[in-house]
Formats: sequence, C-alpha cells, structure tokens
Amino acid sequence: MTDTHVALAAALYEQGLSSAAIGQRLGFDNHTILKALRGCGVAIRRAASPRQKDHTGGVT
Repeated sequence: MTDTHVALAAALYEQGLSSAAIGQRLGFDNHTILKALRGCGVAIRRAASPRQKDHTGGVT
C-alpha cells in the first residue's frame, strides 16, 4: 500500500467503515488494511459480533 492508500484507509476507518469495506474499496485484503492502520497508530475497534440466528431461523 502506498502512503496515499494508508491515509485514505485511516480516514475511512475513522469515519466508521470496516476494514473489510475499506479493503474492498481500495482493492486490498482486510488484514492488509488492519496492518497498515496499526502501523500508522490508528486504534483498532473490536470486531462486531456475528449475527446469530434465532430458533426460527431469523436473524437476531
């Protein structure tokens, strides 16, 4: 990733986008995005908990 990519990724992450969404937008794997963000000192949010299906098959 170039410095421009990292700066854009950091700005998008600070706006609330996920590393996966940023990676998709910029053409990089989400792990690459997270590594770059950590490398420039961005505090990484905890991952959102996965949605669970209830007993009827619906999403809770």
